[in-house]
Amino acid sequence: MVLLNSLISLAQQHIGADIKGPEHLQGDGSMRQIYRFRKNSNSWIGVISSNFVENQAFIFLSEHLKKCGIPVPEIYAADLEHGCYLLEDLGNLSLADLLSEWNNPDAVHTSLILQAYQKVLYWLPRIQVEAQQGLDYKFCYREKELNVAVFEWDINYFKEYFWKLFAVDYLLTDSIEDELSQLICLLDRVERKALVLRDFQSRNIMWKRDEPYFIDYQMGCRGPIHYDLASLLYASRSGLNDALRPLLIEAYLMELKPWIQMSQNQFLNDFYNFVLIRRLRSLGSYGFLSSQNQKLYFLDAVPTTIMEIHDLFDNQPSLRQYKNLKELFYKWREDENLSNTSSLYAKIKASCE
Repeated sequence: MVLLNSLISLAQQHIGADIKGPEHLQGDGSMRQIYRFRKNSNSWIGVISSNFVENQAFIFLSEHLKKCGIPVPEIYAADLEHGCYLLEDLGNLSLADLLSEWNNPDAVHTSLILQAYQKVLYWLPRIQVEAQQGLDYKFCYREKELNVAVFEWDINYFKEYFWKLFAVDYLLTDSIEDELSQLICLLDRVERKALVLRDFQSRNIMWKRDEPYFIDYQMGCRGPIHYDLASLLYASRSGLNDALRPLLIEAYLMELKPWIQMSQNQFLNDFYNFVLIRRLRSLGSYGFLSSQNQKLYFLDAVPTTIMEIHDLFDNQPSLRQYKNLKELFYKWREDENLSNTSSLYAKIKASCE
């Protein structure tokens, strides 16, 4: 209540005393509290978070990206001492919402999906390469760079909040541990010179005036160019299939050319390793958000994600070295306890008792 009062006071100072609100909004997987204020035909978004360092990183990156011409929300006012800030209202429509509307395999909807992603991919290299120039990474939240420690954390997150929670009957063998260690080593050897936003996916891309705007980049840090594209194309609500993803990878490499010229084969040698760790981390996120934050709707994505990871092992030559992981995901794909969301819900309920 104290933080909310501080936010209301901040909004009144910036907008005026006759504002309407705050109207509470759902924050998806975020722990931040998000509100909307209104006055006449205008609106503003207010955010509350007790995490001072995260707030500082978000405001710093917002201002930096805005100066670089990247479409991000404008910060109007901030009271970091009391954990709140006021920013531009980008509306309620995200790219994920649009993709749900276009969930139809006909040519018209496929064309709309490709056009939307091409608009996003126009900006991605500009974020990765142009916006990282002159960026002081000391203001980053948590990690300054994606490195071995970060990748190990992601793997342990997957083990702790997915494997131990839902697949406890399956042994973590030495051969699987070796393959996970090999994955981390391969990721760590890739050059890290780009600004990586870390959670670059359709839920975090707002759609306003038929253009993308980016949010939730407070975890941004230095990393490989592959990471955010992997996050974007292989998120649970990407709306993409295996026919569309290669087209978008090609489109991305074309947009990247003014800064970095790389053949598709060269790029793909490393790309699917980043897809793999992102998808493993996603499984950990679904377990964490459902068991710790009671956001059970995230469990709906588990069966599809297991199937997608299995298909990656089956179809991508650069992942065929992970034979034991592939066998594990084949078993998980066939396991009714993991492919049935009601069973997943039951395990969460049992773990909370």
